[in-house]
This record gives sequence, structure tokens and C-alpha cells, in this order.
Amino acid sequence: MTGLFHVTAALALGGLIVVVGAQGKPRSRDLGVAPGVHAPGPLNAITDVEGVRVGHVTVIAGDRVRT
Repeated sequence: MTGLFHVTAALALGGLIVVVGAQGKPRSRDLGVAPGVHAPGPLNAITDVEGVRVGHVTVIAGDRVRT
């Protein structure tokens, strides 16, 4: 029973630390700093920008370059 209590307490404390850490720092925009000249889109993401396509690719060049 004691072991279960310790595991439960550790999980609860870990969850609390994550929540507090995520809310600890304000975002720049919340402080009145708005980078750029345009307002953010509905998702506040790069995918909100008209004509921008998002994806990934692996580039292999020779024996030493991998991206």
C-alpha cells in the first residue's frame, strides 16, 4: 500500500510541476510585444500563411551530410 501511495504522489507532483512550468512565463504577445506587421492567424501557426506549404525532406549529400 505504501508503494502505491508513493507512486501516486510522485505522479501527482510531476503533473503539478508541468502545469506550473507551462504557465510560469508569459508569451511576448501577452506583454504587448507583437513581432512582425501582420496579426496572427486563427491557429497562430505558419500554416495560417496563404501560399506557404509545410513539410519535410531528408537531404543526403556524400558521407557526412544528413538533414
